[in-house]
Amino acid sequence: MRKNIDFSKLSLRQIAFFFVGLAIAVTGLVFSIIAFATALFDTDAVYPIDLSVETKQLVCDPCDIAAEQSLWLALPNRQIEYTDIGIDVFIGDGATADSPTSSTSFVLVGVRNQFGGKVFYRLQSLEEFVGSQVAISVRKTGSDEMNVPASIAIRTYQGVEINPFYVGLMVLGIGLIVFAFRRPPSSQNAG
Repeated sequence: MRKNIDFSKLSLRQIAFFFVGLAIAVTGLVFSIIAFATALFDTDAVYPIDLSVETKQLVCDPCDIAAEQSLWLALPNRQIEYTDIGIDVFIGDGATADSPTSSTSFVLVGVRNQFGGKVFYRLQSLEEFVGSQVAISVRKTGSDEMNVPASIAIRTYQGVEINPFYVGLMVLGIGLIVFAFRRPPSSQNAG
């Protein structure tokens, strides 16, 4: 059976500990999530593209591909979501690759990462091209128009990093909450 908390039986000090602990724990949790999400990827190279044209655009030739890299579309906002705009990616030995290696639609959003005032949408992993020099081109598809600055970014996965300071804040906040509901020794002996 679940026990309800009766705040009317708590002292002002216990209520203050509860709310301070709750604020510290939530702050630690929020900043821990933000630090975790922003440290996942490092942007290695950025190449501007124009999303108002539907012709194939050369991103880079040659591009040196390293381990853990992937290709992302970088935009200043999330305006592209739920439009019929798509991005075809062409990767090959030269700028003449005829068939796309991947096609991404933004009707439903796949992997998205927001960092540094930009929204990044994952287009393709580059793992199969590691250690080689390739040409990368992209082409916009769909009838919707986008007139915002866009770029293609090559990003490296950095792995999971836990920030001990924010984890410590969460532990401190939970400790204060537990301390708030601890009964003083005098009230335990009275019962």
